Amino acid sequence: MLLTACGGFLATAAATVDGRKIDEDLFQSELDFLLSDPRFADQQLPGEQGEEQREQFARDFLTFLIHQEVVQSYASGNGIEAPADEVDALLDQQIAALGGRERFQRLLQEAGLSESQIRELFEEQVLREAVADAVTAEQASDEALMQTYRERELEFTQVDVAHILVPDRQEAQRLAKEATPDNFARLARRFSEDPSSSVNGGDLGVQQAAGLVEPFARAALNIQVGKIGGPVRTEFGWHVIWVKDRQTQPFEEVRPQLLEEVRGEVFSNWLLQRVREAEIRVNPRYGAFDDRSGQVIPRTASSPEPPPVQLEP
Repeated sequence: MLLTACGGFLATAAATVDGRKIDEDLFQSELDFLLSDPRFADQQLPGEQGEEQREQFARDFLTFLIHQEVVQSYASGNGIEAPADEVDALLDQQIAALGGRERFQRLLQEAGLSESQIRELFEEQVLREAVADAVTAEQASDEALMQTYRERELEFTQVDVAHILVPDRQEAQRLAKEATPDNFARLARRFSEDPSSSVNGGDLGVQQAAGLVEPFARAALNIQVGKIGGPVRTEFGWHVIWVKDRQTQPFEEVRPQLLEEVRGEVFSNWLLQRVREAEIRVNPRYGAFDDRSGQVIPRTASSPEPPPVQLEP
């Protein structure tokens, strides 16, 4: 797996982050173990393509470990730890994926690793998720989330509505003045041109507001519950609308969903900024570190030659 060392560069680290060393021997052992996963073998390409695929996997894994140094620093400073039960669950999944504990132990031995070392690797994955949650909660303000909530109110609202659909505004205005909750069904059966609802007295049932056509949906949010409003024009004609009931999920109930939606972007931006602020050196046999993407990328002919010193912290 090792690429030829560049310029006689002899190193004992796969990379360093602010002087902290990612041990090369441990990196190689963990890499060999991860590549023994049958899920990788099933996707591996033959020949040179397969070698390129393995080298890309090595770069991706080293990128993860570099990022993890930044994550670990934040976690230590903020008292964040990886829940043991989540680490156990992840480890159990890996053991099952490898075909059971006996094969798991054999692969560990072949890679020269202990179970505790692999457990630490999975602990890093769980810790990353915990830090992502903390960073998102810290950086996604309630003000911004509330703005999103208001903009997407239709998604969080259910309405119980009935309507009368007619082709012209004048008739819709007449029906809007005449209609009451008591006679609405009778008028809908007589005048509505919506065949799917007129037989039910214009009743559309309980629906998510976002599933209704605009501007019908907005009207269903603005008309007072129990009242009849309109006329409202849509591509289908003119509507007289009776809002029987309306329930909107409160912000506090929706907030976790909104946080989860922005989590990936918020954490990625935060991590990239932290990585750019760190002093990162990558052993040239694995590639070069790209500040723009925050990734370990292949070295090219134009890549600057690294200084002839050891990657020792």
